[in-house]
Amino acid sequence: QEAVWANRKLRMHYKRDQDTVVRVVHPLGLVAKHSVWYLVAEVETEAEREVRTYRISRIEHAEVLDEPFAYPEDFQLAEYWERSVAQFRKNLPQYPAEIRIREQLLPRLEKESYITVIRHESEGDGRLKATVDFETLDHACRTVLAFGSNIEVVGPAELRNRVISELQSAIRLYGIPASSEQDAENA
Repeated sequence: QEAVWANRKLRMHYKRDQDTVVRVVHPLGLVAKHSVWYLVAEVETEAEREVRTYRISRIEHAEVLDEPFAYPEDFQLAEYWERSVAQFRKNLPQYPAEIRIREQLLPRLEKESYITVIRHESEGDGRLKATVDFETLDHACRTVLAFGSNIEVVGPAELRNRVISELQSAIRLYGIPASSEQDAENA
């Protein structure tokens, strides 16, 4: 924060995967998304200067340098952040699925991280049929299970089968006996 306010270069030790890299950056601003803070900074590469985003929690050590830098005249933090978030979302893995969800829970689903509701239509019984982009199969399965009986997977079959398998594993874990209907089907 001090480096941003004073237009001073910042030397930071930044954790990337398993490695820590040392970078000298020109800090342009701080941004909070949900409760996660990011540093937007200009970095000089061999070819040019470019603006990058760094997650604050991955900065292991930072030192404000005595060297000032010139803030780019044409840089607008809010515009950069908006473009950056849009690009990030565009590059996320996508796992499309068709679900049925209780209508009153759609806003909660839309607030979940890395989920995009593409379209939905009412089925007239208090439920909606929706096309949703999840991040991955695992992410879709965890989300569906978290909503319990309020979401039903229509497709793809891969997701539906994974949810069924997880539910059956939970039933076995808790030692709940199968119903007589299921026993008859399995006989």
